[in-house]
Amino acid sequence: MLPRVPLWALILAAFGPDLVNTVLKLAGVEGPLETWFESATGVLIVAALIAVLYWVLRQRDGRGALLMGAVAVLHLPADLAANELPLWPDGPRMGAALYKHPAADFAVEALVVVVGWVLYRRSLPPGGRRRWPAWASLALLLVCQAMFSFGWRPW
Repeated sequence: MLPRVPLWALILAAFGPDLVNTVLKLAGVEGPLETWFESATGVLIVAALIAVLYWVLRQRDGRGALLMGAVAVLHLPADLAANELPLWPDGPRMGAALYKHPAADFAVEALVVVVGWVLYRRSLPPGGRRRWPAWASLALLLVCQAMFSFGWRPW
């Protein structure tokens, strides 16, 4: 059985590496620290930090912390599909670079969103599965993904 972790926390964990990169860019951070957090190594560091932070804040909920870290690590395959990133700072770049092909990027990332939504929806009590908020959340996630895939970037 999966631990009970709030949906908002899982969403933050999924976007954790991007949130760290966005904060660093907005803060004007350049140089070695920036290259660390733009690499696959950086994703793993952020995932570990998210897991530890959750473990501390949730009174040593080890299973929840592992889930949060795993969700953050799953950002890495998505990044490798959507972009080209170095495996380590100044290391070789790898990835499918779907950002260069918006329709393909949207198709792949929308599939990930829908699968995640279905898994989340299954965790709801039976009455909550049919309610409009569950469907509205899927629509909102897909609209946000379309905005990212077809050109809007906060950085």
